[in-house]
Amino acid sequence: MNLLHTNYLSKAVDYAIRQKDRLSAFLDDGRLILSNKLTELNITANLMLRKNNAFPKN
Repeated sequence: MNLLHTNYLSKAVDYAIRQKDRLSAFLDDGRLILSNKLTELNITANLMLRKNNAFPKN
């Protein structure tokens, strides 16, 4: 295995270990949402509104 791939793998494993408590909370409580798609859609809508208001049509 390439050293570069090993480094990426070790970073991924370290990240997973650090997030163990959050992952456990998600698995224990079914009300928690894993996806942030709804938040991203809201942010995008607000950005589009701001952009459209920045250049109003006459």
